[in-house]
Amino acid sequence: MPYTEKELVELGSRFSTQRIIEQGNVSVAMARAHQQELQRKFPPAKTEELAALIADIQSKFSGQAGAKDAYGTGNEPVLHKIHEAKRWIMDVITSADNAYEEEPELRDEFHKAGKLGTSVPKITGRLQVILALAEKHQADLAPWGIGDADLQKGKTLLGELAAADAAQEQAVKNLPAATKALYIQKAKAYLLLKKLSRAARDIFRDTPATEKLDLHILKRHGSRHFHSEETPAQVAPAPPAQGSH
Repeated sequence: MPYTEKELVELGSRFSTQRIIEQGNVSVAMARAHQQELQRKFPPAKTEELAALIADIQSKFSGQAGAKDAYGTGNEPVLHKIHEAKRWIMDVITSADNAYEEEPELRDEFHKAGKLGTSVPKITGRLQVILALAEKHQADLAPWGIGDADLQKGKTLLGELAAADAAQEQAVKNLPAATKALYIQKAKAYLLLKKLSRAARDIFRDTPATEKLDLHILKRHGSRHFHSEETPAQVAPAPPAQGSH
């Protein structure tokens, strides 16, 4: 299912615009230089789509000189609650893995929902499923570290996430149109960058081309969530056509 506008805004707000532009310029240059090898799993049209997105992000960002990421900085508590919920879910799953090591069908019940994701609605839905399972199998999980206090914490987090989702919904509605458009374009660029990186890993394995396409610029300062945007003057110039870095 495609991302909703709200999910795209949330995703785009997590990344420094400067780093998205810098990574995009490097990745586009490398994709063009290795177009022949990549085209089977990442068509040239997708490279040009990514290039157009990066150019649009640069233009939108330059038009908001000095603007700060009010949506992102205002939603630090939301991100904190998402992190807490994911930690709680993983704690329960770890206990279930130990409790049901010799009963794989029961163990798999705790893994059926797949990846946790990052949006509040998805995390909330997963938390509801895991909480229900933990309550149902409380007696088996208790010896492995999931007691009454842990179940109560899960219920509390569920309520807090519901409130956070409502707050995020309002925050998205309150965003200036230009800021919302910038976040959406950043999210779309990031999703294409991930697809390009994935294709490169498969095609090049451990060759130098892969190193240039592994989103190293986005990762180099660790995970960045809801941090203020840099000013356009800080944006690095586009790299040469061959992707030297």
